[in-house]
Amino acid sequence: DILSNGAKDQLYLSLRFSFINMLFKNKEVPIFLDDAFVQYDDDRRKKALELLFNEEFAQVLLFTCQEIEQKILDDNLYEYNCVILNQK
Repeated sequence: DILSNGAKDQLYLSLRFSFINMLFKNKEVPIFLDDAFVQYDDDRRKKALELLFNEEFAQVLLFTCQEIEQKILDDNLYEYNCVILNQK
């Protein structure tokens, strides 16, 4: 109860990475994240995206309803593909 929701989500992401590292000898697996960073502050979100790119998974599928992730990726010159399913 003493942690913020963003901190809890960060611990959950760390736990997911730990399971992947224990179960697979290499990172030749895709990782699916659905609004995993919605409760993160901007600094935490940026660090999480950096971690995803540094982990070198076979593929990262990131579903989000926000635009901040795309801005962070663009600002840091990460190479990615973006598919917009519904744009207002």
